[in-house]
Amino acid sequence: MTADEFVDLVRDELGLDISAEHLDRGFDQVPGWNSINSLRLLALLERAVGKPLSVPDLLSAPTLGSVYALAAGG
Repeated sequence: MTADEFVDLVRDELGLDISAEHLDRGFDQVPGWNSINSLRLLALLERAVGKPLSVPDLLSAPTLGSVYALAAGG
């Protein structure tokens, strides 16, 4: 999954108006973000990458970019 595909997933599946510029911002600066989105994103990413992801790692990620790195295996 590329960063652009990740942004598209978040935008399309979670209905958030984001761009690649939001990847390095804290979640409090992502328009419309809430804690439920973290769990929804986890399920979406696990389906997209075909493997389980660490819930604690995802919940401690400070930015969407950090979540992307987890999903991308980095």
